Amino acid sequence: MFAGFFFPGKFVFSEEVDSVKLNQYLHEIQKKVQYAYEFDGVRYVRTDQEFELVGDSIQELMYEFFQCKGSYDYSIDIKHVGDVCSSDGKVRIINWNFQYSDKTYTYFGFVMHKVRNGDVEVYRLTDSKVEVRNFEDKVFAADNWYGALYYFIMPAFDGKKKRYILFGWDGNDQFSTKKIIDVLSFKRSGEPEFGDNIFVKNNRKNKRLVFEYSSKVNMLLRYDEEEELIVFDHLTPIKNSFKGNYQFYGPDGTYDAFKMQNSYWVFQDDVILKNKDLQKKSSTEPSGSDQFYKK
Repeated sequence: MFAGFFFPGKFVFSEEVDSVKLNQYLHEIQKKVQYAYEFDGVRYVRTDQEFELVGDSIQELMYEFFQCKGSYDYSIDIKHVGDVCSSDGKVRIINWNFQYSDKTYTYFGFVMHKVRNGDVEVYRLTDSKVEVRNFEDKVFAADNWYGALYYFIMPAFDGKKKRYILFGWDGNDQFSTKKIIDVLSFKRSGEPEFGDNIFVKNNRKNKRLVFEYSSKVNMLLRYDEEEELIVFDHLTPIKNSFKGNYQFYGPDGTYDAFKMQNSYWVFQDDVILKNKDLQKKSSTEPSGSDQFYKK
């Protein structure tokens, strides 16, 4: 576990720009990221222990960066670091991952939330999914987060509660990959929560949805604005004898979806994908054998 530096769970700042400090921290973060990942054909970090030490340093620098005034609106254009914002301008998530020698992954991130008075609250995310079972039915906090690389955030307001739908990618291991539909909301205290019973499939409510499939293929998971649908590939095993063995699952050429109905996202099978542009991969979306964000 990456635990070499202590971070408070939350800190708050008002929006003013300190571009000199911001650029200094970004320069240092970029150097650490280049050292941790392959750079100019050379991979300098080779062991899990080295990754952990560099990971601590990156988190510390990110923490210092987010304490600088104006960091909410300051772009982080660093290869291997994801940076996604909600369309309402209220939520921004910065996250990245490391791959261990056994081909599994661990994830890191910060959630930034712009509140009503203009202040920005920042929370560090701690990946703990390796310790959790039945994760589709659990609510997670920032300090025991179901780690993923997020590539899409969508505000969703049902008239009562403001939520954010998240699309994420998890490299899982060398055999299978996962895509995740999660839900982000904020408690009265301001703290983020992940998961909510708003997805309905086969008369069952889920707090999030996790799709697992072969690491050799890609899976489409996108939002169709025109049809107001969450659209995704229907996954099936290549043979019936492989049912339940997800390293042999992949798209079968048909699509399923979730559509908002009375405050719930309700499953619809075998939908027609009218917008063919959805099949084009987003620049912020990891897929297939991608290990990290590539910009």
